[in-house]
Amino acid sequence: MSNLPGTRTTTLDPNLGIVAPSADGARVVVGCSSLGAVNTVVTLSDPTTIPQKIGVGPGARGVADQLSLGGGVVHFVRTAGDILGTITPNPSNPSNPAITTSGSPLDRFEIIVKITTAGALGTSAFTYSLDGGDTVLGPIATAANVALPGTGIALNFAPGAYVVNDTYLFVTTAPKASVSSVQSAIRAAFAATNLLYEYIQVAQPTDSAFWAALAALRLEAESNHRFIDFLTETIPPGDDPDAWVAALLADIATFSAVGVHIVALWGESVDTSSGRLEIQSAAARIGARISSNQVHVSPGWGKLGALAGFLTAAPFDIVPQPVGSPRKVSKLNNGHALTLQNAGFITGFTVVGLGGYFLTRPNSAAAATSDFKFLMRSRIDEARRVTWSVKRTCRSCSSTLTRSSWWRPRRRWRTRQRRRSRR
Repeated sequence: MSNLPGTRTTTLDPNLGIVAPSADGARVVVGCSSLGAVNTVVTLSDPTTIPQKIGVGPGARGVADQLSLGGGVVHFVRTAGDILGTITPNPSNPSNPAITTSGSPLDRFEIIVKITTAGALGTSAFTYSLDGGDTVLGPIATAANVALPGTGIALNFAPGAYVVNDTYLFVTTAPKASVSSVQSAIRAAFAATNLLYEYIQVAQPTDSAFWAALAALRLEAESNHRFIDFLTETIPPGDDPDAWVAALLADIATFSAVGVHIVALWGESVDTSSGRLEIQSAAARIGARISSNQVHVSPGWGKLGALAGFLTAAPFDIVPQPVGSPRKVSKLNNGHALTLQNAGFITGFTVVGLGGYFLTRPNSAAAATSDFKFLMRSRIDEARRVTWSVKRTCRSCSSTLTRSSWWRPRRRWRTRQRRRSRR
């Protein structure tokens, strides 16, 4: 359209209908894995691509649980595994002939090697399990060196006559990242300024030193107008649940921070990648539940049911049964769960007549009087993120309006009107 003589038409867009992109349900997982570049963001949405893209390890397992149980998109940052995993043989293992191990474990395993065919090296055979005997692989012929796929470990069979039913036990720990390595990985996620996400999961056991570092990183992100929370897990329990709970209470006694959510729940779970029964933290499963529900919904809402794939809380006793497989009975009771909940942890409890484990209140480590004690309030506080996005856009709008050609004539007109009113 042509302009009228002496006029100029300018089309403005003040973005009055702006709705900022939502970060609801989006998350970042940082942790150790066997593949991928360190401190580099990898985006995944299909759990079947995890082995090819990031391999195995605690971080890869966290991504698998998040995607398999929560769907959506997960951004993964591989940390440097500067604290190597360990392999501990059982002192009662047969020594003549002996089986030793080499390599560095990629994850936490309970390895059982059982001789199934007697004979010398090369003619005898064995089976092995990575999950304490629940899943058995083999038989495989013995050899001087036998690699166990996907574990980073090899079995070294000494020469000698192997006897049927001789059993060798090994327990491994997963590799971990130091505080500084986790900080570097998280800052790599911060540097990807176009990524939107609600929280970052640290997929490894952590203590109060880690929690303090996460609280500082949260404030660092907030100072740059990125409003996020952290989800992490405690150290795994030993055989004594009372000692474990006491240690956690002592660890959190001197720590308090908004937006740091600590899961104190370990147990035998169905691994979403391998199908094995492994002792894992429930943190990634809880994260999946958080991400798959609306921001106002508590992950501890009973209507959501028991935690998917989580079978028996650790530590547990193995009780033989007259018929069938042994039964696993948890030593962790609802009294322990209540104590941990009141201290600021997220954990699980059982309900009489119902199977599985239900979640307690989704606490943060904030003070009891904080408005952000519970996870839902942090999620609903996404208003800060939306407000900042609108504010940032409207800043550019106002500057455009100020420089617009129509503003100067209108300002002169108002000046003339004020002068006339004074006469």
